[in-house]
Amino acid sequence: MGTASDGPGTDNGDSTTDGPGPRCVSWDPPAPACTHFASSPGGGDGTSERNPFTVSSFWPVAAPGDVLCLLDGVYDQTSGMIDPPGGLAGTAGSPITVAALHDGEVLISGAGAREPIRLDGNPWFNVEGVDACCSDGEVVVARSADLAFRRVVAWDAFDGNLDIFGAHYDAERVLFEDCAGFGIARKGVSATYSQGSVTSRRMYIRLNGSRSGGNIGVSAGYESNNNLLENVIVTADGDFWDERGGYGLVAYISDDRDYDLNNHVFGSIAYHLAEQEIGDTDVWALYRPLGSSRDVRELLVFIDSPQSEYGVNLRFTAQINPTNYSAEDAH
Repeated sequence: MGTASDGPGTDNGDSTTDGPGPRCVSWDPPAPACTHFASSPGGGDGTSERNPFTVSSFWPVAAPGDVLCLLDGVYDQTSGMIDPPGGLAGTAGSPITVAALHDGEVLISGAGAREPIRLDGNPWFNVEGVDACCSDGEVVVARSADLAFRRVVAWDAFDGNLDIFGAHYDAERVLFEDCAGFGIARKGVSATYSQGSVTSRRMYIRLNGSRSGGNIGVSAGYESNNNLLENVIVTADGDFWDERGGYGLVAYISDDRDYDLNNHVFGSIAYHLAEQEIGDTDVWALYRPLGSSRDVRELLVFIDSPQSEYGVNLRFTAQINPTNYSAEDAH
C-alpha cells in the first residue's frame, strides 16, 4: 500500500486485493515539518521528540512559520489545550501550525472543564490531525481571520446554546476541511455573527441530542454572508428538546436569516434512516434556506422508510423552503 513517503496520489503497485477489480490504495498525509514537539506531560525543551514540552510552553516561543507537533496521547490538562494567548499570530504564507505527529492519535479533551481548541485573536493559524472533545463550552472555537482546521474530529460540546465547530464574530476566511463532528451540541457547524467567508468542505456531522432547542446540523449563515458548504453530509439521531419550556426544532442544513447574503450549498447530503430516532421534538426541515442570493447545487435530501413514524414526520417537514411549500418541497 502507498505510504507517506510515496506522496499524495501515488500507487507503488501494492493493493489491498489481488486480481482484477478496483484497487484500494491508502494515503497518509505528509508528515508535518516539525520545528517543536509537545506531549501531555512535557518536561523537556521542545526541541525533539525525546524532549517535548507542553503545548502551553510553545506559545512564548512560537513565531510565524513554526510547526508544533503533538506526540500521541491524551491532552486533558490546561497546559495541553490549543488555546494560544490573544495576539499570537502567523502571517500570510507563514502560518503557525499545531498538528498531530500521527493523525488521529492525539486527543485534546476539555474534560468538561475547558474548551479544547480556541483561536481567539490568533490570525493565520492551522490545526491539523487532532481529535477534540468534552468541552465546557464549544469544542472548536474560531474567532480570528485566516484559520484552517484540517482532519479534525470533534464531539460533545457543553449542552447549551453551543456548537461543535463555531466560527463567530471576528472569524473570516475560516476553513473546516475533512473534519467530522458528532455528539451533544446545539449546532454541528455554525458561522454566527462572523465576518463571513467560512468554508465547510468534506465534513460529516451527526447531532446526537441537545436541551437547547433550535438545533441545526450545519448553519450556512446566521447574520453571516459569503459562506460555503461543499460536500457536507448531515444527519441527526437522539433526543432534542428545549429545557426552557418549549420544544426542540431540528434543521439539518439551514441558512437562518432572510438578510443573510450569498451563502452557498454545493454537492451535499441531508439524510435520515429509518432506524434513526429523533425524540422530544418536531423536525423542522432537512434543508431550510431563508437567506437571499443563495446558490444551491446538487443537494440530496434523503428520507428512509416514509411509512415509519419518523419517516412520515420527516417527509412532511423536509421542505426545501418552509415558507413556500408548493414550489420547493422535498420529495
